[in-house]
Amino acid sequence: MKRIQRIISAALVAVIAFTMSACGGSPSENSGSSGASAGQTASASAAGPAELSMLVVGDNSPPDTNSVLKEIENKTNSSLKVTYVSLADSASKLNTLIAAKTLPDIFWASTISDAEQLKQNGMLSDLTEYVKDAKAIQDNLGEVLASHPLNKEGKVYALFNADHDYAQNMNIRTDWLKKVGKEMPTDLDSLYDVLYAFTFNDPDGNGKNDTLGLGASIVGNWNNFTSILGAYGIAANMNGLRPVQLDDGTVTTGLKHKNFLDAIKYFQKLYQNGVMDPDFATIPTMDSFGKLWNGKVGAFDFQCPGPTNNWMPSRYTENPVPTFDFAAIKGPTGQAAQGKIYPSYTPSVVVSSTCKNPAAAVKLIDFFLTEDGNALLRLGVEGKHFNWVDKAAGTYEMIKPYDDSTTNRNDGVFVYSDFIRPKITTERRTFNAQTKQGVEMADAMCTIEWPFIYTSFEADTNYGANLKTVEKEVFCQLISTKGNLEEEYKKAIARWENEGGKEWEQEATAAYNSQK
Repeated sequence: MKRIQRIISAALVAVIAFTMSACGGSPSENSGSSGASAGQTASASAAGPAELSMLVVGDNSPPDTNSVLKEIENKTNSSLKVTYVSLADSASKLNTLIAAKTLPDIFWASTISDAEQLKQNGMLSDLTEYVKDAKAIQDNLGEVLASHPLNKEGKVYALFNADHDYAQNMNIRTDWLKKVGKEMPTDLDSLYDVLYAFTFNDPDGNGKNDTLGLGASIVGNWNNFTSILGAYGIAANMNGLRPVQLDDGTVTTGLKHKNFLDAIKYFQKLYQNGVMDPDFATIPTMDSFGKLWNGKVGAFDFQCPGPTNNWMPSRYTENPVPTFDFAAIKGPTGQAAQGKIYPSYTPSVVVSSTCKNPAAAVKLIDFFLTEDGNALLRLGVEGKHFNWVDKAAGTYEMIKPYDDSTTNRNDGVFVYSDFIRPKITTERRTFNAQTKQGVEMADAMCTIEWPFIYTSFEADTNYGANLKTVEKEVFCQLISTKGNLEEEYKKAIARWENEGGKEWEQEATAAYNSQK
């Protein structure tokens, strides 16, 4: 999911006075249980729907009133005023609302430091009393709620997504395995043998040398490399290498992982022997997908909902469509693994201290985390936008004209579904049986621990994006080099350190230690 930009600017520094005047007292007086009491909430409910405002960030443009919003209001006895802004405009919009003293009741804090600053300035409601009896919040976040940096000493100021990004699967064409007489690979050696056969043994039977073992592109993300890196104990995800902690406690780039060069040597073997896409460093992501869809690639390291669910069968040009299964590739340690997935605290869902009815705000958020609430946000109103074919199995059909994505999003379908998500989303519930199995398999392999840093620090702001680019360029350079690998690696590390890496190491280590 896309993350909104940093929202805190000089405008926030100026709002302390606003907070004190708007809340009718000092921040300390109003940053506790500052919402309506139970009696006040009951009176408000008896008087009519609770009036709430939300700032929602997304890349759609739904009208102010739509069927999904109306159904949310009906289900939660609320009257909603939703401001929907694009990702590009989100930071300036929230700052404008802060400066105008019209902070929405419910909104996103995009980073931990932003959320902490909002809390310190008395701009967030203490939600502790309200979340205790919020069943969906407890079911989805109960075990990890206290781990959020804002939720200390038994207090709750922030909520966050309970689900996580999909881990990776090595998706292998089983129809090609039969054609070349191979079994599902289980380790790096058998994977190489399969990729070689997919490349040179004419698995599509057309008599031409026009197939590739491993499809791969690093232009958009690192998805296509994470399973093999994981076999070497190196944690990575779509955004790149995860940091590592050295024996002396230093937190640094994954380039310095003790097994990194061994992983590079394996990728070199694939690259130099022509069994992975030779254009991996430059081919656009969609073009790489196209090679899989058009029957030119036999193995693809990617989140399995793509190859076996979302793209099946319409994206594939072959008839019959390809068949897949998932390989767990063990490395030198005998383990098939990926980086451990930690809770994602950003964006944090918060309630402003000026909210007149924080109990109603929590009730709304709680509804979003229910099975029916997430289905409403994702698929729309049952009977109008979609019908369940078999709810237990997760099969459904969209109702015309809402089978068209533009039409259904214009009526509110999908456009709010990323605001806050439960552990088991509607998307997960509606996968086919094989994909559900693949997702569970990938999640179970996420065992590699790495130094998860959730606090921001200056060197990451100044150098982080460039250092990620350096890591990607180094990865590509080392795989394709024909020179001395060890010497090239030393030069690559020196480059990373000289372009801000030394400062990043020092501050990342301090930030990680401060979280303990």
